[in-house]
Amino acid sequence: MRRALNAATLLYLLVPNLLFLAGWVQPVVAGVVGILLLITTWYIWKHTAGEMAPWRGKDTLGLVVLALLCLGWVESIGLNGHVIQHNDFIVRNAIYDTLVRETWPITGAGGGYFSYYHAFWLVPAGLSKMIPWVDAAYWLYAWAYLGVLLGMLQLYVRWRWRAVLFLVLLALVGDVSIWYRHYIIPVMSKLSGADSPCTQWLLEHEVWFTFPYTDSWTHLRNMFNHIIPIWLLMSLLLARGLRPHHELCAASFVVLCSPLGALGTLPWLGWRMLPVLRQEGWRSLLNSPTMAACLYLPLPLLYLAANEGSHIFLSPCGIGTTEYATIGGLGWLAVYAVAAASILLPAWWLLPRRYRSTALFHSVYVVALLYPLVWVGTRHNELAMKASGVMWFGLVWLYTHAMWHTGWRYPWRWAVFLLLSAPMAGVCLVGVCIKSWSLEPKTVQEHIRGEWQGHLNHPQDPLYTSFRSRQPNPLLFRIPGH
Repeated sequence: MRRALNAATLLYLLVPNLLFLAGWVQPVVAGVVGILLLITTWYIWKHTAGEMAPWRGKDTLGLVVLALLCLGWVESIGLNGHVIQHNDFIVRNAIYDTLVRETWPITGAGGGYFSYYHAFWLVPAGLSKMIPWVDAAYWLYAWAYLGVLLGMLQLYVRWRWRAVLFLVLLALVGDVSIWYRHYIIPVMSKLSGADSPCTQWLLEHEVWFTFPYTDSWTHLRNMFNHIIPIWLLMSLLLARGLRPHHELCAASFVVLCSPLGALGTLPWLGWRMLPVLRQEGWRSLLNSPTMAACLYLPLPLLYLAANEGSHIFLSPCGIGTTEYATIGGLGWLAVYAVAAASILLPAWWLLPRRYRSTALFHSVYVVALLYPLVWVGTRHNELAMKASGVMWFGLVWLYTHAMWHTGWRYPWRWAVFLLLSAPMAGVCLVGVCIKSWSLEPKTVQEHIRGEWQGHLNHPQDPLYTSFRSRQPNPLLFRIPGH
């Protein structure tokens, strides 16, 4: 069973890359690289772990519970309009509709070349082309659910009910804005007054506190195309399904879905490789899958580099840029320090030493402390925001293990921590998802963000600049109309 699950997971990560090669890369190059990726994936799968603990009766119940929780998570995104969609769907719906409607490679804004991290949509868009009588939204819904379910199954076959606890904690933990709005600002208001310059300054600069540490539920609702492949990759590695030598190659499969999310995994992958490097030396990196990834990666990177509008690797945030100019002095350092402390201090309080010495915890430290400085230093937000999805996933996984083993010894600690963190889940689940959920066709249509009417050419919208692209090298990439 576990070998079959590993195969399904690797194929889920691989197939979007094969479709990218087929639709955007010149046939000769695509054929050679595609065959190389298939052989590499088969080689990685042959070396995946196959053992699993004996299956017991209560494990079947846990599997049903896990599948239902995953369904609830995916339903909260709003892909089919049952739940109100986030504003980001204005662009995401237009990209997906264009991929479904047009031949690949598609044209972007103003009829020019289209370069974007669109790999997550390729499989459901391709299925919509082949089976058009099924609504394209349901293909996307099924693909998203499959990705979330595969990731949780990877954890479940190794850790059983611990994976169910993890999914619940992932929904409850991880919104720094709750701490900021409900605890820090009220305390400062009591100490210095609601109209004091200090309180007003905190209110005005909230984005600096919360944006680099975006919670898991927001990642899934607003950036599902980024975070689902990243979470699936992390689940495969946490379940120890791959040899450490092959993990960098598997990480290369998610670059076209989330280049910045892939960068967020590098500290963790690096720490996981250290024991191998100490034992085998640098030659351990010169294995066939890693070399194959090095040969493939230039293609998606060159394709993404053709995008000139969104600065895919460092996207500017208008709010952050404005606030950077007005925050002044060392104020940003104070906000950054308090935000990082609100994440790391509870971790030190709740996690035993053996968890704080793991590679996963060290990578959480790097992402929490260093990645936001990219925003501070360059006024670009995307790396910190996308990497925070990696950080919360890893940190909550450590919380899950600690709570499973030591929760009975320190129940009051965990109760206080969860009670302080849980309002975020109430806001998202009750205030947004459950309150807006509906199957009525008229309401479903109102939930769907269709302002761009399925097209990418909207020069009057500021988001239009995200799709300005220059033509890539025609020797490597197919050009629309040629």
